[in-house]
Amino acid sequence: MLKSQGGGKPKSVEARDALKCLREAATAAMQADRTSEGSKKAHVAFVEGVRKYNGAVLADKEAYGSAWPLETEPLPKYNQDVAKVARGENL
Repeated sequence: MLKSQGGGKPKSVEARDALKCLREAATAAMQADRTSEGSKKAHVAFVEGVRKYNGAVLADKEAYGSAWPLETEPLPKYNQDVAKVARGENL
């Protein structure tokens, strides 16, 4: 595993781990009730997590070079994600 210059995980790896938790929470909230405030708040947190992850990926690509293996993700859209969860898919 690559180590950051500070000796820990690279920022994008940490952000990817956090994003996984946010994705699971948003999926669970939408499965419970797609129209609730809780599912909307969970989705907003997920979108913010994607933004942080994308920023971390770009920073790590700059630090480690263009061959950095992680790629940015497109920003999620609430209505598309609601439809995806309604079909039984995960975010």
